[in-house]
Amino acid sequence: MKELEKLDDIDKRYRIFGTIFLLSNKLETIGNSFLDELTTKQWFFMLTLTTFFESPPTLSQLANQMGTSHQNSKQLAIRLQEKGFLTIKKDERDNRVLRIFSTKKIEEYVKTRQNKDDNFIEDFFRGLKNSEVQELDKILFKLMDNIYDIEEELS
Repeated sequence: MKELEKLDDIDKRYRIFGTIFLLSNKLETIGNSFLDELTTKQWFFMLTLTTFFESPPTLSQLANQMGTSHQNSKQLAIRLQEKGFLTIKKDERDNRVLRIFSTKKIEEYVKTRQNKDDNFIEDFFRGLKNSEVQELDKILFKLMDNIYDIEEELS
C-alpha cells in the first residue's frame, strides 16, 4: 500500500509516459510468442504494407510510415521475403529504389489467424467502454502529433 501512496506523488504524466513504454515492451514480448512464425515487428511491417498503401510502396516510404530507419525496414523486408510474405523489387524507373510487393501468403496468414487475432484484441480492450476506446484513440493521435512536432524540432 505504501508503494501505491508513493505513486500518487509522482507526476501522472511521467507515469503515463513510463506505462506507454511498458505496454510497448509487453505487447512486443506477447506478440513474439503469439504470432507463431512472425515477430511483432515483422507483423507490424506487413500490417503497414497492406493497410497504408494503395500501390507497392518504396522501402523508404514504408520505413517512414512505420517510424523506423531504412536499414531496419530493409532487414525486416529481407526476412519476410525469405518467408514468402513479400517480394522486394527494384523500381522500374529508378534502380536505386526498392519497392515492396505483398504476396498471397499475407492474405492466407491473415485469414488463418483472424479469429485468434480478434480474440486477442477483445481481451486487450476488455473492460473499456466504447466511449473510452474513442477517447483513447483521440488522445493517442494527439500524442503522435506531438511526437512528430518534437521530431521536426530536433531535425
